[in-house]
Amino acid sequence: MQLQVSGHAGSNEPGQDLVCAGVSAIVTGALNAIAEILPQACELICRVGYAEISVKENSEELQTVLKTVMYQLLTVKQEYPKYLKLIEEFQEAKL
Repeated sequence: MQLQVSGHAGSNEPGQDLVCAGVSAIVTGALNAIAEILPQACELICRVGYAEISVKENSEELQTVLKTVMYQLLTVKQEYPKYLKLIEEFQEAKL
């Protein structure tokens, strides 16, 4: 399981882009929460224009955090559909 966020929204000039700022706040908050609450559960990457959460140890608590992120991003997408693209990919679990 993995969550990746990349690029910039382009709804305004850099530093004035509310969509980009909103997505960045949501994802940075999620990274901080996971690092603090579930430090061994995920591999976390965060750099300018890119963030990634790769699940190593799944749990109900982690799923709650990830679902919260998903709903927050969906809320931003509802308000600014032109500037945010969400892609869901499902892969069969490997045994």
